[in-house]
Amino acid sequence: MKPIPCSTSAPSPLLGRLLLVLLPLCAVVQAQDFAYTTNADGITISRYTGPGGAATIPNRIGGLRVTSIGERAFLQSTNLTALVVPASVTSTGESAFAYCSSLAGVSFEGAAPGLGSEVFSYSDKLTIYYSPGTSGWGPTFAGRPTALDPKSPVLRQPRDRPPNR
Repeated sequence: MKPIPCSTSAPSPLLGRLLLVLLPLCAVVQAQDFAYTTNADGITISRYTGPGGAATIPNRIGGLRVTSIGERAFLQSTNLTALVVPASVTSTGESAFAYCSSLAGVSFEGAAPGLGSEVFSYSDKLTIYYSPGTSGWGPTFAGRPTALDPKSPVLRQPRDRPPNR
């Protein structure tokens, strides 16, 4: 998708109002610990800007669904140790998590997303976790081992108890 050219001046009042509506669509914006862009499908995370540790990508930003993780969005986020990706994310760009040397786990809440190349390159400690009942997962994902997410609400539900007698 080609970026929408941004301008802050307009030759007519109508065009000026239109630009006020379109300007947020072409700018990289900051929310929480993420820079992002808006596109026709929703929000693309373009850069992680947080301090590290565990992070969670929100399902929505400004009322729009987060649908993708852009190319190199988490590149060299060496302080990031864990990440939760919402079910709304359906694609992950090239080298999105490359060189994340401390990243131990990425937990996907939905189906396996489409992948760019070298998504997890040199993130050697990484295990991919997925939620029960989601599709597209095998024993590995993009060359990294996978496992059911032990923090999934489905796996944490109490087991059925026999009725009291």
